[in-house]
Amino acid sequence: MTQELTQYLIEELQAIPTFNGLPQQQLVWFVEHASIRQVEEDEKVFRKGEQADLMLIILKGAVQLLLEQNGQVLPISTIHKGDITGLLPYSQMKVAGATGIATQSTNLLIFHRNDFPALQETCPELVARLVTVMTSRIREFTKVQEQREKMLSLSKLSAGLAHELNNPAAAIVRTIAQIRKRLGKLPKKVKQLSRHQLTDEQLSAITKLIERKVRQTALKLSSLQQSEAEDELITWMEERQIEEPWCLAETFVKTGLHVEDLQAISQQVPASALSDVLDWVEMSLSNDCLLQEVEDSSSRISQIVDSVKVYTHMDQASDRQWVELHTGIDSTLLMMAHKLRSKNIEVVRQYGENVPPVRGIVSELNQLWTNLIDNAIDAMSVGGKLEIVTFHEGKMTVASFIDNGTGIVPEILSKIFDPFFTTKEIGKGTGMGLDISNRIAMNHNAVIRVESRPGRTQFSVNFPLEMVE
Repeated sequence: MTQELTQYLIEELQAIPTFNGLPQQQLVWFVEHASIRQVEEDEKVFRKGEQADLMLIILKGAVQLLLEQNGQVLPISTIHKGDITGLLPYSQMKVAGATGIATQSTNLLIFHRNDFPALQETCPELVARLVTVMTSRIREFTKVQEQREKMLSLSKLSAGLAHELNNPAAAIVRTIAQIRKRLGKLPKKVKQLSRHQLTDEQLSAITKLIERKVRQTALKLSSLQQSEAEDELITWMEERQIEEPWCLAETFVKTGLHVEDLQAISQQVPASALSDVLDWVEMSLSNDCLLQEVEDSSSRISQIVDSVKVYTHMDQASDRQWVELHTGIDSTLLMMAHKLRSKNIEVVRQYGENVPPVRGIVSELNQLWTNLIDNAIDAMSVGGKLEIVTFHEGKMTVASFIDNGTGIVPEILSKIFDPFFTTKEIGKGTGMGLDISNRIAMNHNAVIRVESRPGRTQFSVNFPLEMVE
């Protein structure tokens, strides 16, 4: 390396805060043990998974860091002139965690890890500064990954939530179409009924029967019981030559109308009017059933919206307050209902009585429940079972999530809370879920305990007395 080039590189380093103010001889030593590399636009500087051996200092240009996540290549950040990346002294990094691509013609000053021991002896002040850089970099990268983990979680919940809202909304649209079709037949049925010139007393008796059946709650029948009840009504109506009795029987059974009720109607009206009267009764009862379906679907949408408000903590302060564990867990389960149903997961709630509220941040606790439930779902095969147990004992309030999945092998049990550690397929996990969960628990002075064996894994969140009301 020529004297002119050495001086040029020293001047470039002195413009970087990490190197500024270092003794001249240390800068000379550093430059003499470094090398220069020039990369062109769109050229890869390093690839994810490659051996991490180099510290890179950008003298000119810029490098964009890219991370593959969930099958997509996402930009993390862009580093520019004066930034330091790659391996740093005391770093435990073995391989590159992301891919770096030059966004323009870029000059890099490269320092190999083989010279780190000598660097520590010759330039201790620089090493101390580089450790500070590494700490800041880890903090910033972790913050970015936390945000990505939250966005990933939100995207999963959003997809499930859209499905949850679409079902009752589609049911409303479908039911209203049926009501509109039936109302279109109303003038004809009114005309058919009016030709029999029924008395006020007869109409009153029919109306009271309809109102009574509308108010009462019909018994839930099995398919076999429903079929047998319909057959009984059809037989009765066929004996009296009622038109298309099979079209009436389903509604009659569903609303709790029995042969005795039909017999009572037949005693109130002439035989010639019975078919049109029963047709009218069926329409009235059926329309009420359809309106009830609209009401149920609308209530379901309202329930989902309420759960979203509870989950996201909308319209409330974000500071600490007394939080009901069961309310938060239930809202999280509703938000994840689609994913639970997609694997036919049975959820068993074993909530303890008189479990006191805990003092915490609602949004963080809901994120904690989401991560634990999501991990449990992923660990189970179709038809799995998730048990949620809460109780208050002594100086602890505990919420446990127990799945019957494959379990966690002992060799990795101690690593599951490490940042970026994941056993999921590439692109399906960030490795931040349990790390975030653990830090949320610590932020609430709580401890997450894990017990696992094949067929049973239990994550228990233990809240201490001072966090319990």
